[in-house]
Amino acid sequence: MITLTTADALRAADVSRWQIVQTHRPQSVAEHTFGVITIALGLMDYMQKKTGIGFSPTQRHQVTMCAFEHDLPEVVTGDFPSPIKRIGAIGSALKEIESGIHFLSVEDRHYSAETLRLVKSADLIEAVLYLQSCAESPHAIGVLDDLRQRLHAHSLVAYEFYESICEEARNPMTMDKLADMMEEEQQEAEGMRVENDLRVVSDRPPCSRCSSLGPPPNDNFCKNACRYDGIPF
Repeated sequence: MITLTTADALRAADVSRWQIVQTHRPQSVAEHTFGVITIALGLMDYMQKKTGIGFSPTQRHQVTMCAFEHDLPEVVTGDFPSPIKRIGAIGSALKEIESGIHFLSVEDRHYSAETLRLVKSADLIEAVLYLQSCAESPHAIGVLDDLRQRLHAHSLVAYEFYESICEEARNPMTMDKLADMMEEEQQEAEGMRVENDLRVVSDRPPCSRCSSLGPPPNDNFCKNACRYDGIPF
């Protein structure tokens, strides 16, 4: 068994994907891995909302680590094109090599079938999203269509989540949007403060001198600055 060091894992930023697919910008294994982790975490939340069944902290940790490790052996082997992986003898040999390359100890890598399936969903979603924005040839578009079909066949819930990501991408978070949201929150907080102040004021008895509302708590004057010297309001 080969155990990768931290320095080895960081080389994922130098390993390119999509060797035989024309795209208008390269993608590294590190970028892909970050996307898969992000999508897997979002997919768990989406599944919880859809089904009402949550994921425990241990399950979330397992999914995160599985997503982190799923392509890490490629820092040693490189990224083989998918058609090569499907060739019997070659694919089997590559799978055997990759199964012996780990970043964590073996006991930490006993991932459940549910975890592996969820990470595979995230893997397919990330690939579809990347090619959706970067495919640059008829062949690349054909690969994109094939991946979409594979995602749909793999998991309908994952496909729905992919569609929700596409919808979210049409309305991204920007600095202007963030500023508007913060301003709305401040206005809402100010409105609640004023409402609370009015509620407190409305509960005060009138001033015996000018009939205005009595002083705020810990204050010796009513709103018209009449001195309160112990005369009950």
